[in-house]
Amino acid sequence: AVERGMIAPELVLDMPFEAGATLALGPVEVMYPGAGHATDNLLVWLPKQKLLFGGCAVRPGDAKGLGYYEHGDPTTWGAAMTLAQARYGDAKIVVPGHGDVGDITLLDHTAALVKSHLAKAR
Repeated sequence: AVERGMIAPELVLDMPFEAGATLALGPVEVMYPGAGHATDNLLVWLPKQKLLFGGCAVRPGDAKGLGYYEHGDPTTWGAAMTLAQARYGDAKIVVPGHGDVGDITLLDHTAALVKSHLAKAR
């Protein structure tokens, strides 16, 4: 925020900025899966409910493409989904950043969209 001339947030998550890093906050886990839709994607996991908030790192089931990713990196987005699936593969509910709630298949769908996008970009 400061680099962009904005006011710095009062609260900051103290976790490594490396793909796969997690931070437990009581009954919630936050994961940085790596760059994808944005360079600062975060996933939020509620293990008791088996609920994963994927935010914009996870595309909705009806998405046909990656959408806006100007501040992201499609070349690492697929790996971010692989890390998320390895850690949260037992998720019953996955909430994408936009669109309808789904299940763990949204991570596969997102990875497939990334793969298709990268193949077309070559």
